Amino acid sequence: MWGVAHAILSIIIIIFGVFALKRFIIALGKFLEQVFLYTLQAPVRFGNFVLGLCLKPLGMLRFRKGAIEGD
Repeated sequence: MWGVAHAILSIIIIIFGVFALKRFIIALGKFLEQVFLYTLQAPVRFGNFVLGLCLKPLGMLRFRKGAIEGD
């Protein structure tokens, strides 16, 4: 019955609650967007990492006049 006796204060609290809930939903949406974006990018980043590890030894080789020499 407090809400009936203090109608203006109750309306202010309800409006504040609605706006707070709206901001929470927006923040949750942005967080989920980042999570899904990371989930989609993770396989590509992992592939680049593995490919870089595989090709790194080839970068240590020097090519001279048709012959391959190691460091």
